[in-house]
Amino acid sequence: MVILITVIKELLMEKKFTVQSMVQIVMLVVAFAFLSGCGLGPPEADIFGVEVSTFSDHFLKGGGAHFFAEVIGGADQSVTWAVLDENGYEVWEDQLYPGLKFETSPGDVALRPGEVFLLIPSDYPHDSITVRATYANARDPDDPRNFGETDIILVPGPPPARPESIGISNVLNGFFRDSTVLLESQTNWVNGNKPDGIDPRINLEAVVWHIVEGATEGTRIEMRNGLLFVDQFQRVNVNLVIRATMIHFGISATVSAIVRPDFSIEIIPPSGGVPRGGSGAFGAEVIASDSTATGPGNVRWSVRNVGYTEVNGQVVSQGRPAAAYINNGVLTVSAAEQGEGFNPVTGEGYLWVEAASWDYPDITELRRVSIGGRAPVPSDFRIVHAGAHYTLALDWEGQLWTWGHGATGILGNGRTDNYSAPAKVTVNDGNTRFAYICSGGVFNDYTPSVSTYYALAIAEDGTLWAWGNNNNGKTGLGQVSGSQYTPKQVTSRDGIDNAWVHVSAGTNHSLGIRRDGTLWGWGRWFRVGLSSSSNISVTDILSPVRIGNDTDWMFVEVGNEHSLAVKTDGTLWAWGANSKGQLGGGTGADVVSPRLVGALDNARVSMALAGDGFSAAIDAEKGEMWVWGLNSDSPDGIPGTSSFPVKVSIGDAELPLRYASVHTTGWHILAIDNKGHLYGLGSNKDNRFGPTSLPPAKELIKLDNDHTYFSTSAGGGHSIVLRNDNQVHYGIGQNKYGQLGQGTLSDDPESNFVPINK
Repeated sequence: MVILITVIKELLMEKKFTVQSMVQIVMLVVAFAFLSGCGLGPPEADIFGVEVSTFSDHFLKGGGAHFFAEVIGGADQSVTWAVLDENGYEVWEDQLYPGLKFETSPGDVALRPGEVFLLIPSDYPHDSITVRATYANARDPDDPRNFGETDIILVPGPPPARPESIGISNVLNGFFRDSTVLLESQTNWVNGNKPDGIDPRINLEAVVWHIVEGATEGTRIEMRNGLLFVDQFQRVNVNLVIRATMIHFGISATVSAIVRPDFSIEIIPPSGGVPRGGSGAFGAEVIASDSTATGPGNVRWSVRNVGYTEVNGQVVSQGRPAAAYINNGVLTVSAAEQGEGFNPVTGEGYLWVEAASWDYPDITELRRVSIGGRAPVPSDFRIVHAGAHYTLALDWEGQLWTWGHGATGILGNGRTDNYSAPAKVTVNDGNTRFAYICSGGVFNDYTPSVSTYYALAIAEDGTLWAWGNNNNGKTGLGQVSGSQYTPKQVTSRDGIDNAWVHVSAGTNHSLGIRRDGTLWGWGRWFRVGLSSSSNISVTDILSPVRIGNDTDWMFVEVGNEHSLAVKTDGTLWAWGANSKGQLGGGTGADVVSPRLVGALDNARVSMALAGDGFSAAIDAEKGEMWVWGLNSDSPDGIPGTSSFPVKVSIGDAELPLRYASVHTTGWHILAIDNKGHLYGLGSNKDNRFGPTSLPPAKELIKLDNDHTYFSTSAGGGHSIVLRNDNQVHYGIGQNKYGQLGQGTLSDDPESNFVPINK
């Protein structure tokens, strides 16, 4: 518009009132009008006409007439209906003869676009009616292209006899897809007598058909002769609800007809199922029906109830990572996938495999497939960690194995089941290999504190991984609640994520050391070790933060609310809760940041232990053990009675001690001397380190005179040891949740070392 005004203005200012200039102005105005859509242009919808049809040109008074309008050349089939008077003018709705009206939704039938019933009163004074259908969106309704008309003749009625009912006789067996069926109706007249004397041009049994529900867009009924067209892609095993309505009487009948599959798919599973940690190939056989179907062609495969499922080709998450997948008919099952109906003793379970047609996605077949056995348990675990009511281990390939209590995802396999035999947990398709592993949380004899269990692991590439309960941010994964059910990498604020060399998990905070000797912490901030001047104002630290400026830290150990750390010079440092003297400073006051433990006779510490209200350390040169603090909840437990370190009576131990272990909230210690002999110290409740004949250990007691050991781990109520002869693994103590790995669950603790199930 602005351009048009500008051009005209310039012509006027130049006073060029020539014939040529005036022609230019007129052409500009016409072009603008045409483009802007005003009356000079064509109609908005370029249709070719409106065609109006009926079943007959004769209808009964006192009944109804059915009309259908089709807009030729237009996608929109919306029309408006009107009755014309004797002069050809439309009669306004409020001026129609009483009882004469258009009905667009008789009963509960939703009519199609362009379809209408005209109800005709029995006393209508005229013998004919002219009906007009006008394209609803026409700019010019008077344009003959935009409307259609038809005349009907009216016959006095209704007849003295009315039909008793109407039936539909050929749909009960259903239909196949991509088929055409001529629908049939049957009129049941009162006493079987059809009225006589009716104009022969009136078909008293004429019906109009509708699909009330169940149809796709392409499944429809032809208006004029009742032909039903079933779409090629109509969903199967659903009911098409079809209704026939007698035009002259308004009597209806409704039936349901199922859409039957043209074929079925039969899954042919591999013989014997699929082994855990292995693969198996499936086949699919097409069984055709009596129709003309050619079969499903290519089959798409999916696995149900694993970590995902496919719905019409779309992957839908099920809340945990997939440990089994199927590709081109080959099912691969991870060693960690238990499946449904998992048997913790035999390792057997099952999965559901589905085959479906790509062309007909609702033609499916579901088959239950057994998963047999489990990945062979190594006979040479390198590291084992006994937790509260569960056990974690690493083999010599750096692969993770777990068993026992599965709550809060502590077993790392995406599930919360308990199972009693070691099962492999594959991380990053087996490409992530671990070098160190530990766990934290509270041990409780009677009601497992499942909401506290979590684990940390360092991979061979120096990355840190975590899983289990997230409370207080102790996993370092940025969460303060909920659980992580599979191992996930921990990221640091400074972007250095592959430099971890040691880590320890407590009850609500964690500590780690990097390759450069720096100390880091996360979780509940006042237990982490940050001083009050650290500018930390939050309750929980959700990812690792550096503690202090020292760069000579060597390893850390976290207990129940307190922490120990050793520097490269062998000095021991402690901080955290101190109500039982577990920090070794002679007082009961808590300590916020690392403080030197100076009462060890200048000993060079090679190992530190932090348990439930007590601490211990091993002298690197003499191999002696020091203990301090007091576990008042276990009167027969650790013999520490002082807030200062005291030496443990060696009993029959052969010094030097080279290794020892205690759980974060544990009450007993296991130790190994330089010759591989195994010793116990502290509470022997539930036979945590020996037969029932062993008394509570107030001194180091040798537990086995016949074998030697290279590693051990003291859990909350059970113990796991690794023996030197062929590195056979044994467990002892509580086994209610399968934490001993024997393949059985027992409420009664074992009285001697028992081998782990292989």
